[in-house]
Amino acid sequence: MEVSLLNKGSLRIKGKNAVIVVDPTRDSPKTEADAVLLLTGSTGNISSKIENARVAISGPGEYEIGGVKIAGIYQNGKVVYTLDIDGVKVALGNPAALEKAHDRIAECQLAILNINEPFEESVFSSLEPNVAVLYGEGVAASIKSLGIDIKARASKYAIAAEKIPQEFETIVLE
Repeated sequence: MEVSLLNKGSLRIKGKNAVIVVDPTRDSPKTEADAVLLLTGSTGNISSKIENARVAISGPGEYEIGGVKIAGIYQNGKVVYTLDIDGVKVALGNPAALEKAHDRIAECQLAILNINEPFEESVFSSLEPNVAVLYGEGVAASIKSLGIDIKARASKYAIAAEKIPQEFETIVLE
């Protein structure tokens, strides 16, 4: 599975059998995807640059796209998602909403956090991920204020179920 940054607030998650784009914007490059996930819950952000998307998911519910299991959870006016993609359990969303929804998230090996506002480091202890991938407008300020130890900075991050690190790591997509 590979997570790559399309622009500051948009991601592409590529598994073996499906590609998912998260929060595409007008600034997103032209991309093919099987599905679009919207964290804001609004379908107004769907970009015409996303080709072949079969579905746009913007709310709570259970879905399956190309073997990827997706569950949307509505929390504090925002939607957070859990994904099971290529055997990796993923939690995706805004840190504050994810922290409040942690009791409804069964397992999380990879937390993908859209940092668009200050957050507390306690989100890591409540979700207990093996890896946290941070992206968004507020990453630099949050890292500085929290003093988070960063393992790597890159435009993409790849992980496989059999290679999930045992020690907690933080990756920044930029």
